[in-house]
Amino acid sequence: MASLPIPSAQALAHSAQLQSLIQQQIQHQGGWIDFATFMQMALYTPNLGYYSGGAKKFGIGGDFVTAPEISPLFARALASQVAQVIQHTQGNVLELGAGTGKLAADLLQALQQMDALPNDYCILEVSDYLRQVQQHNLRQWLPEHLFHRVKWLDTLPTHFKGMVLGNEVLDAIPAHLVGKQQGVLIERGIIWQDGFTWQDKALTSGPLLEAVQQLHLPNDYLTEITPAANGLMHSLAECLAHGVICMIDYGFGAS
Repeated sequence: MASLPIPSAQALAHSAQLQSLIQQQIQHQGGWIDFATFMQMALYTPNLGYYSGGAKKFGIGGDFVTAPEISPLFARALASQVAQVIQHTQGNVLELGAGTGKLAADLLQALQQMDALPNDYCILEVSDYLRQVQQHNLRQWLPEHLFHRVKWLDTLPTHFKGMVLGNEVLDAIPAHLVGKQQGVLIERGIIWQDGFTWQDKALTSGPLLEAVQQLHLPNDYLTEITPAANGLMHSLAECLAHGVICMIDYGFGAS
């Protein structure tokens, strides 16, 4: 198995800053934080979090590859459904978390070939760094008349009509780690003990306990639960006047 790359001095300093902030948060919250808080800070702390810093994430030379980076066939497979929704609603496209912008570029070009272009292709991106990457890439990848259809939003629109797309968005939403150990429902969190260390706490009350009870977990089982994803879907449903929400992600098969 290949060894991990050796981080640069700049990357180590960057990591140390973020580690210090998370340590402070653990101390501020009495010595323990839930995993959702840890994940939120690790991914989204401005200028320091994984998605907010400047290191390359996607594609060759990055940490992982998403389906749109592999082939334009992914966008072409979506295009026929997107075209139907646009034509039926006379609406637009809203993409959540557009990564490098590759899906947007391929989808706009596929829709152009189908004579089904939306007036606007809206992108809602929480990372300032990725927004800059998208703007740079789409300006290079698209002809001017297609690039000018792309609009970046700061908040969800109201009374939106059309197709809402999210590719690998749900799994980037901070999650709580919960489980059942020796018959007790627990939440797994983080403490600082010569480094970040797991520590379980019994769930005794509150909405998280109620949500976990509904899962009917087997003993000695750990899973994740994401209340923030439910909040996102509720917000999307409220903003959608007429159209379809399509969220694409990966996980275990249904059982």
